[in-house]
Amino acid sequence: MTADRLAALPDPAGMSDAELQTEVAALIDADAASARRWACDRQDCDGPPHEGWLHHHARGSQVTPGGEWTSWLLLTGRAWGKILAVNTLIPTPDGWKKNGELRVGDQVFDESGRPCTMTAVFDAVPECAYRLHFSDGTTIDACADHQWVTWDSAARKALNRSAGTDGQFPEDWPSWRAPGRWGNGRSDGRGPRVVTTQEIVDTITVGKRGDTNHAVPTCRPLELPEAELPVDSYLFGVWLGDGDSRQAIITSADEEIPAAFEAAGHPVLQVEHRKGFCPRWSISGLLPRLRALGVLANKHVPSVYLRASRQQRMDLLAGLMDADGYAEASKVEFCTTRRQLADAVVELARSLGQKPRLYEERAKYAGKDHGSRWRVAWRSTIPMFRLPRKQSRHALGRAPQQLRNHHRMIVRAEPIPPQPMRYLSVDSPNRMYLAGEGMVPTHNTRTAAEGVRDWAATRAR
Repeated sequence: MTADRLAALPDPAGMSDAELQTEVAALIDADAASARRWACDRQDCDGPPHEGWLHHHARGSQVTPGGEWTSWLLLTGRAWGKILAVNTLIPTPDGWKKNGELRVGDQVFDESGRPCTMTAVFDAVPECAYRLHFSDGTTIDACADHQWVTWDSAARKALNRSAGTDGQFPEDWPSWRAPGRWGNGRSDGRGPRVVTTQEIVDTITVGKRGDTNHAVPTCRPLELPEAELPVDSYLFGVWLGDGDSRQAIITSADEEIPAAFEAAGHPVLQVEHRKGFCPRWSISGLLPRLRALGVLANKHVPSVYLRASRQQRMDLLAGLMDADGYAEASKVEFCTTRRQLADAVVELARSLGQKPRLYEERAKYAGKDHGSRWRVAWRSTIPMFRLPRKQSRHALGRAPQQLRNHHRMIVRAEPIPPQPMRYLSVDSPNRMYLAGEGMVPTHNTRTAAEGVRDWAATRAR
């Protein structure tokens, strides 16, 4: 773009990425008669000279076009690099959306759990892409140039040697650097790095033993406003686990359970207590609320609960765990024959910064196979129970290698065929957002439009 054409660009100050891109595209379209592409970048292209190209191939000889040029404007295909598959699920304050459904202005979450806003989206089909497998069983499909912020083996060792980390990642972990060894306040440079998918593939293991190399910290708990809920979160969780699916009746031997309903304004009446069986309690005023939620004979967790405030989600998970959870010194488990409830527990735990894993097993009793059951297990770093008998067995994941409770490893990568993908740009401080069912923090860079805008603003001064 020569000086006279550059002068035709509108003032970029205050313009959004999308607006600037539209203006540049309009300028190019208006000047299409004189516009010429610089060079073909296909090194293996053996066809005849390409009509309209200033040079046949750019890779062999990067020849500068003649004339008085005041700037370069790099025009690449939209979504050039840094893209994820369009069917990748993205957590938003309103629930889940596919990557391909997101639009500029939509809100997603950053690595700290705070909502951030989409500033640009580009679609493309990359030539090279991989499926990354994480240690919690989740996967994400990304192009070879997509960017991640990972902690390699050396960075994790440096963090573990640093004072005051307490086996956890720093609050602003993407920018952390290890302190210098000489006590002069300088950093020795070790810490997380921005790497591409291809770089992860090339260095996926480290050392003679072939240890997994790259780790991505779990997200911080999602920060959302308090929701108006028909049923108290904790009580709803207890009913989902220990309640009759068609009635407002709870089966529990723990006296704290009926007491919790009483304290919340629901009178409780014991309706049955046969010898050798747990007592059953009828909960007054609960049935119409359950019916309004649409959960009678259809136990599940409505989306309003999954995107409630942090405390409300913790209370719901505590109710489910008090009902059907199990505590050990080093881990917690939730077990159910309802896949919907297992999936909800997984999502709740991830939204609170935990790293659960889902297992499918056979439910057997008295020598008979009763179908599938699902078990959700993880090393919890936050309180999971209210019942004292379960609280006393839970050590909050304070194992010697506690850091592993706060990250997932990238354990495998496999090439995948080309498929539609999309680039997202967000306005979060670290240019990061959460992707996939695992709510994995991933990275993006500022678009070229921002670079043009910044350059123009600087030049104007």
